[in-house]
Amino acid sequence: IQAMQTLSPSLDMVFVIISFMGQLEFYLVALPLIYWTINERVGLRGLIVIASTELVTGSLKIFFRQPRPYWLGSAEALAEEASYALPSGHASGSAAFWGYLATQFKQRNGYIVAGVIIFLVGLSRMYLGVQSLLDVLTGWALGLGIVYAAVRLENPLRQFFSTLSLPQKVITGLAGGLILSMVGVLFHALVSGTQDPAAWASFAAEAAGSC
Repeated sequence: IQAMQTLSPSLDMVFVIISFMGQLEFYLVALPLIYWTINERVGLRGLIVIASTELVTGSLKIFFRQPRPYWLGSAEALAEEASYALPSGHASGSAAFWGYLATQFKQRNGYIVAGVIIFLVGLSRMYLGVQSLLDVLTGWALGLGIVYAAVRLENPLRQFFSTLSLPQKVITGLAGGLILSMVGVLFHALVSGTQDPAAWASFAAEAAGSC
């Protein structure tokens, strides 16, 4: 990470911009645009994929409670984050978002573009000193795993929901959301008494409060 950060100060803003392409705010702008201007189904299901990825990533961050490189002084903080490091939310989110789009439009160039963006977002997180290689690799694996599950389960779930009445669909959706929320609460409860090392405890306090 330190070697990358010494390449050129002019790269700082470039990687900040690239990093934004893996940020939740980016998806909240991009997905409605896809829904309204390109494909309603892809936009809506893409939102579900991203929401699932964000929920799982956030829960795992709390569970693993791993520090960011700049918390340890092993890299310069070219950006700051008030959350734990593992897995990288930008890496998992970009892999889920761009990976899902690639699977839906099924264009060779689309897969290439998606792969390049996913790689650059992960690289940007390391360059900015907020993620290690392990954080990024874990995030990529998580995001792509969720995309794989979404693609595999899409048809079976559609067939299942087609047999339900509207009230049953609403109840099923609420039950699924409740279960996922309970899993998040359980993760918090499991680590609530864990003490972080004093060397980065002040950063960790901010992280725990932000999740």
